[in-house]
Amino acid sequence: LIGSKFTQQDKNGTFISKEIDTKEVSKINQEQLAEIEHKSTQQLSNLEELKRQHQAKTEALYKEMSGLEGEALRLYIEYAESMKDLTDDLTDFFIEKFNLDKDYVYEKNQKRGARLQRGFTQNILGQKESHMVINPRSFQRKRPPEMPQFVWTIILDNTGSVGGMIEDEKKLAIALMEVTKRLDIPFEMVIYTEGGYQFLKTFDQEAYGDDLQKVVLLQASIGNQQDTDLLRAAYASQTRYADKFRRAHNFVFFLTDGLACSTDSLHDLVDKFKKDTVILGVGLAQGAGSIKKEFGKNALEVPDSKQLSTKFIRKVEELIDQIFD
Repeated sequence: LIGSKFTQQDKNGTFISKEIDTKEVSKINQEQLAEIEHKSTQQLSNLEELKRQHQAKTEALYKEMSGLEGEALRLYIEYAESMKDLTDDLTDFFIEKFNLDKDYVYEKNQKRGARLQRGFTQNILGQKESHMVINPRSFQRKRPPEMPQFVWTIILDNTGSVGGMIEDEKKLAIALMEVTKRLDIPFEMVIYTEGGYQFLKTFDQEAYGDDLQKVVLLQASIGNQQDTDLLRAAYASQTRYADKFRRAHNFVFFLTDGLACSTDSLHDLVDKFKKDTVILGVGLAQGAGSIKKEFGKNALEVPDSKQLSTKFIRKVEELIDQIFD
């Protein structure tokens, strides 16, 4: 306070206010404000540069991962980034459910090996021809657990009645593709075409470049088609592919707004195929009201397509729990 610009001591030692030169104070304040403004501008500039660098790195990473460019790359990044948390959630669910943390398993087996060595003498069965006979089971180590073989097929509704909901369907499709890459799950995608259907991605086809671009740029523009035709085609293709595995767990995810036409009963077809395939029917918007009639207990009602991904992933986790518990 003694050295303050605003106080001084009188002859009695009492602090009193100085006579302040307002022009000098104003000059000081302006200089301080200018300095603060300069530092703020510098900080904002630095933040913008860091943001630009991060965006450039992110774009380069996704470009390498996807083989996409231009508008397709922009949409792919938007879909993948918006679904990142849910993608991680579903991946972690499978890792935890099927004990896929191999580093932990390896460490556990190493400790188990040490325990076996300490207990070596307890496993000596005797001698044969001057050689020690050891119980062979004492040398057995558990192999890292292997996840059951899953085979997934998703049927996207790209009919005109779906409209803007196709964006939420594509986000879900991109998220599922990422999960299947991480967990090595064969994945196939089927859509409607005029007069039939098309496999937008086959089990043996890598989701990359032009093939991935077809998914990212998919539009809802097809007239109403036979949904039973799509389910038959998806089931037949999946069954043929799954035959190469000793025991496969087949899943078909059927997304629909409920306005597709059918000469045959979709319910009867679902009932027929469910013996060896889990078929999950997802009713979007107006389709939410009738989805249970066709798919029974494996029906998911999604009146608001914005909730599609969250509800879908929770339902898949629920189905897996029911099957493997």
